[in-house]
Amino acid sequence: IINKLNSSFPNDGSNIIVSPTSTTTVNSVIYYAFNLTASQVSSNFYFTLAKTCSPIVSIVSTPTALCVGSTATISATLDKSNGLLFNGTTTTLNTPEIISTQMPANDVTVELWFKPTTAGVILNEKGSGFSAGWDISQMEVSSTGEVKVRVYNLAAVSLGTVALNTWNHVALRYSTVGTKLDGVLNGIPSSGSTIGARDRSGATNYKFGLTSGNNMGTNNNFNGAMDEIRIWKVARTNAEIASNMNKVLPATSANLVAYYQFNESSGATTSDATSALNTATITNSA
Repeated sequence: IINKLNSSFPNDGSNIIVSPTSTTTVNSVIYYAFNLTASQVSSNFYFTLAKTCSPIVSIVSTPTALCVGSTATISATLDKSNGLLFNGTTTTLNTPEIISTQMPANDVTVELWFKPTTAGVILNEKGSGFSAGWDISQMEVSSTGEVKVRVYNLAAVSLGTVALNTWNHVALRYSTVGTKLDGVLNGIPSSGSTIGARDRSGATNYKFGLTSGNNMGTNNNFNGAMDEIRIWKVARTNAEIASNMNKVLPATSANLVAYYQFNESSGATTSDATSALNTATITNSA
């Protein structure tokens, strides 16, 4: 797990007003210096000054910014440089048996941020016990950057393409209303969909980063990083997905089954932010 600092800050899009710590004069113009203290640096956000401030020095690269005006607004943006590293061969993230015990209907949304280095399986739906043979990849990224999603036993849906080695947000969605499979990539709904009944009769849990014998063509474990994994027992709307993809959501959000933020600095487990406490295990973190 990539190291993170531990502190707090409002959700993405929220702002705080800060006062200057000093002033300086350049060509007869007074500039005000604003600083972020260590206590304002969050595990989930990096910081930018509002555009109206017109900073001379970017606050992203230094904790000091010079602005015209005696006040400045600092806004929070979700930091997608953190997360769980996958080595492409043995790293997996394994949930408890939440599909069979906490998701009574076929409706589902699985969303996350991912940064792929190569082609690989992002999400695998697994079985255990008497259904240990249940094994189907549900989300993959190809060597060309194409992202596909599916559920059993429906044809895959292409969500579009991404550039390798960049952070992207993806959501797989299945709704029993209209029996529709589709998804959202970087806030943009897929142009296509598949209609049909989802079968999850042998599914018990999710494994992130693990390939499957029943894959969509990549047949590789995931190589790269993932962050902000959210598993819902409903089909989230396009607006809900797009408007919240850059936010750290309340752990009490309705219908949120598991929420993995990877705020630990090390270890073989990562906590679930929800009250369900669906702690996930990490195998061979990179």
